[in-house]
Amino acid sequence: MTDNYDIFISYRRDGGFETAKHLNDLLVRDGYTVSFDIDTLREGDFDNALLKRIDQCVDFILVVDKHTFDRAINPKFNPKKDWLRTELAYALKLRKNIIPLLLSGVDGFPTNLPEDIADVATKNGPVYNKYYFDEFYKRLKSFLHCIPRNAKVEDNYYATITLYSDFDASVSSDGEHIANVKAKEFTKMKVPLGEHVLEYVSIQDPSRHYSEVHALNEVKNYVIQIKLGKKIFPIKSSLLPKIVLGVVVAVAIIGGVYHAIKPESGETQTEAVEYPMDAEVEYYDETLFVNGIPYKMLPIKGGEFYMGIEGDEEAQKHKVTLSDYMIGETEIPQSIWEAVMGSNPSRHIGPNYPVEQISWNDCQLFIARLNKLTGQTFKLPTEAEWEYAARGKGETIVTLADYAWYEVNSGHTTHAIGMKNPNGWGLKDVFGNVWEWCNDKHAVYSRSDVKDPKGPETGDMNVFRGGGCGSEAETCSPTFRGACMPEESADALGIRLAK
Repeated sequence: MTDNYDIFISYRRDGGFETAKHLNDLLVRDGYTVSFDIDTLREGDFDNALLKRIDQCVDFILVVDKHTFDRAINPKFNPKKDWLRTELAYALKLRKNIIPLLLSGVDGFPTNLPEDIADVATKNGPVYNKYYFDEFYKRLKSFLHCIPRNAKVEDNYYATITLYSDFDASVSSDGEHIANVKAKEFTKMKVPLGEHVLEYVSIQDPSRHYSEVHALNEVKNYVIQIKLGKKIFPIKSSLLPKIVLGVVVAVAIIGGVYHAIKPESGETQTEAVEYPMDAEVEYYDETLFVNGIPYKMLPIKGGEFYMGIEGDEEAQKHKVTLSDYMIGETEIPQSIWEAVMGSNPSRHIGPNYPVEQISWNDCQLFIARLNKLTGQTFKLPTEAEWEYAARGKGETIVTLADYAWYEVNSGHTTHAIGMKNPNGWGLKDVFGNVWEWCNDKHAVYSRSDVKDPKGPETGDMNVFRGGGCGSEAETCSPTFRGACMPEESADALGIRLAK
């Protein structure tokens, strides 16, 4: 039995054992040292031996089944007897590389996790798929920071570097962006063996940056501390990161985008800097995965309906015919927005909460980046598409609180997406939580029949729909319209995608 472990697998015996055992066997076969079976700890000081294994490990794999967190969210269960919670809390405290594996039937993490393990909801891992297990296992190994013990230098393996910085920094290796490093945190990543030029750029002040050469010739972990105030060099165009493309199963693109910072007369110009996107994006059928976070697009069968309100001069009732289209099951969560944009503007913070405090212009930038990453054609829904989908399939909402977070039940704060009942099309949170931007400019409706209307080409304001967490019931309806300038934002304005 080894005394040193690179990977720790945490699981519930009654739900995740078979998957954990299979992964352990494969990882051991491939040369990794894995702590898997706690039966070997039955004798002696169990707690200390368990924590020692987590101390040693680089990667912490968490197998999540439908009942993994039942004990953790049960206030009557003694936390000291919940070994999985103890393991996870300790690994989070040590900032281990946490890799969650969500098994079939698990859509995400509970929103009421205890504080000591709540951060697991921000971690990313590959999407488990037993039908395409080989591809899944390949993806899992790409998330690992440790390296097989049987790796040799002559093999085309990678060295691991652990970066520590006193400031937020963008890091490139030989001109390729490899990471964004947060201040006062350890960040691990893999780089090919050999000599590399590493470039560090302060995110707060891009004029502060420097390069250094590292000879990484052994399969081991190199610890590098980033310190500004050494040598300061102008950034050369040859060191600017390029877009990196890669295919995983269907489409997986890892992208970074920079606007060039060109030295002029020996000085570095810092205007027009766009920092790289670290989002890893996959597209399977009609579900988008951004850093392992799913976003489902629902098909809407086109048809005819009467849009607007009878007798309303501005929103006159008129016949609209729509072709088939797709629309998001939920509003975009903050975790996906942050993965694509690199920041989170929201007031009410939570990875599964809807992003808010975004303008119409912000939405257009987000969609442009997402489309560049995925090769898809996402957009904001038109007013007609939004209203048609929001009306559902003719069902009657008896109790609005069953479908929406609004002034009566929200506490005037947003809530995690997808918690309320869906409408007939399957859309969730279409009313309340946050208002949703539409693509159209605000204008008086057409009085004649129209097909696939796109809205007016000109106008000062853009439309939003659906009501927010502080809205009255009458505004949480398929027909109520709001509008403001495209550059304006508020803590009740969010986004739902269409295509």
